[in-house]
Amino acid sequence: MVKREWLQEKVFVDLYGRPYNLSDVPMTYMTRAEVLRNEVMVKKKSIKFSRSQKMAKKKQPFHIKNNMKQFELKAGTKFWAKDEDDAKLYKKKVGEK
Repeated sequence: MVKREWLQEKVFVDLYGRPYNLSDVPMTYMTRAEVLRNEVMVKKKSIKFSRSQKMAKKKQPFHIKNNMKQFELKAGTKFWAKDEDDAKLYKKKVGEK
């Protein structure tokens, strides 16, 4: 059997070109050439998807995301609050006047 004949041989695979298994994806007959094309397309899509997911994972620090300002207690402890009123409430809670 030569390569051309092998590529034209029909095989039983799922819609994505994967071999028969117990998946819930519908099964069909394709030539081996179609299977190889589908596998390459699926790999390219998964690489694109994983790259876009990596790009989306950039996180902003909490205080920047929530527009908070830094304040300091008399003892030198620094903390974040949204505004002066919240900072005063926190200072009152920890016992500082």
